[in-house]
Amino acid sequence: MGKNPTTQATLWFSQSHAKTSVNKTVRYLKLKAAMCGLLESSHKVKTILDYYSL
Repeated sequence: MGKNPTTQATLWFSQSHAKTSVNKTVRYLKLKAAMCGLLESSHKVKTILDYYSL
């Protein structure tokens, strides 16, 4: 790849951006799963609300 700092910076940025996107996706899926869990039982609702209110 060579030692071009711009290329390295771009590579680093795209990698960190990809990581952020993955984290956002995971968070979204967890939230969606939590929302499905909300419909299942009121005990889960309380647990989830307690978890998110921390």
